[in-house]
Amino acid sequence: MSEGTLIKPDCIPQEAWDQSGPAARACILMLVKRLEELERRLGMNSGNSSLPPSSDGPGQQPVTTVKPKSTRKRGGQSGHLKRSGPLIPTEACDRVVHHRPAVCTDCGFRLSGNDPDPKRHQVTDLPS
Repeated sequence: MSEGTLIKPDCIPQEAWDQSGPAARACILMLVKRLEELERRLGMNSGNSSLPPSSDGPGQQPVTTVKPKSTRKRGGQSGHLKRSGPLIPTEACDRVVHHRPAVCTDCGFRLSGNDPDPKRHQVTDLPS
């Protein structure tokens, strides 16, 4: 390397740089570059490189991304399509329980008569 291409690293005092010869300066620059490369590689983990998380050391905290909190409530949102299985015929059921409320749950008015289109609900117990 020629004298003009060697740029003094910041970590070397000017006095030491001036006292060294061209071969020593070239060796110092090579070592400084190697040290910078090793320090850069030492700081690599699965969060800032393509390394898998299993390559992180035992003291390394897992890399987590903070997701912004959603403004939506949990569960099905209003207007979504209900997904449920088909109801089996009442003849195929083991037991049918009829529930007829005595009063309206909204206004408290006494109910009488039979509903021409009652709501059906099926519960399936899994064998244990």
